[in-house]
Amino acid sequence: MGMIKNYLNDLICACAEETFGQDAVEFAILSNQVSVTGVLDADVKAIMSQYDSIVEAYHSELSRQEAEKAAMFGQFNDPSIGGWGSDNDDRDREISEAA
Repeated sequence: MGMIKNYLNDLICACAEETFGQDAVEFAILSNQVSVTGVLDADVKAIMSQYDSIVEAYHSELSRQEAEKAAMFGQFNDPSIGGWGSDNDDRDREISEAA
């Protein structure tokens, strides 16, 4: 197992120097966007030939995840369901004044 992790680390680092690019390559491997053969030079060449599309796909995935988080946050901030943006402050004030 250690050899596989070392190979994947070497592959990812050979394809990109910066964290974002490395994360994009890792995402491409994990999502089966690229196939890994175990031959470093061949894998680097295959990944680099698709690098732009790999980065675009990863950027799209991050955008999708951010939109999903924003939708969840919006749900918790919905006044109609008693979220953070609701009139709970008035109720809290009434409770504290009654005490």
